[in-house]
Amino acid sequence: MNISNNATKKKGKQYGGELLLSSKTSFYIAEAYKTLRTNLLFSMAAAKDSAEFGNVVVLSSSLPGEGKSISSANLSIALAQTGASVLLVDADLRKPVQNKVFSASNVRGLSTVLVGETMFDVAVKKEVRPNLDLLTSGKIPSNPSELLGSKSMHNFLAEVSELYDYVLIDTPPLNVVSDSLTFAPHTAGILLAVCPSICKHDHLKKSVESSKLANVNILGAFLSNTTNKSIGLSYNRKYSRYGKYYYKKYGY
Repeated sequence: MNISNNATKKKGKQYGGELLLSSKTSFYIAEAYKTLRTNLLFSMAAAKDSAEFGNVVVLSSSLPGEGKSISSANLSIALAQTGASVLLVDADLRKPVQNKVFSASNVRGLSTVLVGETMFDVAVKKEVRPNLDLLTSGKIPSNPSELLGSKSMHNFLAEVSELYDYVLIDTPPLNVVSDSLTFAPHTAGILLAVCPSICKHDHLKKSVESSKLANVNILGAFLSNTTNKSIGLSYNRKYSRYGKYYYKKYGY
């Protein structure tokens, strides 16, 4: 599955706007997301019986900059276009993006809900697009991994899985921090954004191994920030190792 760079790439530090699916989106980009939506639904159907929260999907990537957040937003919009009720959750409690994507306030959000400071129905942003609600990250906590792995997070997933047809959760890159793996085992599984110019074989292999070790179902992966012509060529480029370099550079 290939999502064009025109649909996922952020320009400078700008998000949203023309990058979000709308009536002005080019046909081939809109169709790419519809195809991704269809494939995801098939994968979720296969995982439904074994998952505690079978309508909840975690979206991530191996490294920063692979287009997972814009793809999460657009996939949520594509699901909502079917008439289903959809909730998009920004669970990147270190470097949140969805509030910028949808130009929404981030005073209240997931973190304030999990610590009991705010009720979900107060924190959620209703109808940011037709049939699509948004829960931003909220205040950045000092213990994001522990918060996401807490009983409060489990209770939150139980609540929203009953309220919505589909719940999509945008999470930090797997090879930088393991936050998403603390709760992903309870969901239908994880969907990975893969940008060929950033993510190499070893990076993706590490993400898959980490997910399997945490007993997380892997729903699939899709190519982002790329075009058909660039696939293959980008894999020959040199790349830097992840780890301290990415931790320092991207602030995780």
